[in-house]
Amino acid sequence: MANLKSMVADAQSGALSYLVFSMSSHGTQVPDLNHDEADGSDEALCPHDLTQSGNIWDPNYVIVDDELHDLFVQLPSNVLLEVYLDACFTGTGLRAVDMLLDRTPRYAPPPSWDAFEQVAGKRSRGLHVKLLEKGSAHHILWAACRSDQTSADAQIAGGWHGAFTYFFCKEMAAGQNKLSRKELLAKVRADLAAGHYSQVPQLECQATMR
Repeated sequence: MANLKSMVADAQSGALSYLVFSMSSHGTQVPDLNHDEADGSDEALCPHDLTQSGNIWDPNYVIVDDELHDLFVQLPSNVLLEVYLDACFTGTGLRAVDMLLDRTPRYAPPPSWDAFEQVAGKRSRGLHVKLLEKGSAHHILWAACRSDQTSADAQIAGGWHGAFTYFFCKEMAAGQNKLSRKELLAKVRADLAAGHYSQVPQLECQATMR
């Protein structure tokens, strides 16, 4: 978060005009403390050092969608932010095919039983959708799956990878950075479908953006 704040500050000073934020991790849900969500929960990302808090379920050690919104909304309108999120943002929609094929869903249960009861049975819209709804429409948002799906960790090419991240990087390299975002999305979706992954990556941005 300190690095992100520094990046935003540089953009505000005019030193940067194009920013990229990529995070590949587990996603979870935490109670909505400011009551701006109809489903009673905020979506959150789990940093790699989450367990160092001494309590893996402590919601104070995750990055909540409100935090990202409150930070990114400070960007000047002439600054382009491109966000890549390879994580799960809902507790529903675990697909059996992914569970049976040596794949791990990137979903972490809510931080407490009370929180689980609060969000159980309520379908999340997903963090990438919520960022758009909260005023980040001039940004480009990539998500590894739909809001009712999970993204997968899987054994690919002899190692563990986030499936979306692996195929995204593969197609970026193959296309030598000459593909449009729409073309790149189509290729990544085709790769995941060919590998029998249930997740469908999403790309959200203004229709007029190039």
